[in-house]
Amino acid sequence: MTKGEEVKLFVYGINKRVSFYSTNFRVAGVNINGKVTAYQTGKAFIIAKVDNKKLKCRVKVIDLNKKNLKLKPGDKYRLRIKGPVLFASYKSSNPEVATVSIFGKIKAKKPGRTKIIANVKGKKLVCIVTVR
Repeated sequence: MTKGEEVKLFVYGINKRVSFYSTNFRVAGVNINGKVTAYQTGKAFIIAKVDNKKLKCRVKVIDLNKKNLKLKPGDKYRLRIKGPVLFASYKSSNPEVATVSIFGKIKAKKPGRTKIIANVKGKKLVCIVTVR
């Protein structure tokens, strides 16, 4: 999940009352209906309790260290993903303005705006880069 994202959890095949709780409410919280909200980077488990059984859903919350970045031509900046991440791929929407390496190192080339998109397991995190 990305910071601020909300997801609804369901327990299928059970026609009984289900209660939900989070093992780390600072990272991700859950309401009585199973709606999970990502608050800050880190890991948590959402537990669905039915009778004496507990079902677990692991939640990992990620975010970028910068959402907006202002650089001058020739400047470099290392974009980092906050949270539990093993691998991410990076892409620049306009490589003429700024390029990005496979490790997230941004290099400003010429004035303009571009989006640097970090893709982590299907989740897209965007940093808007303005070069002046």
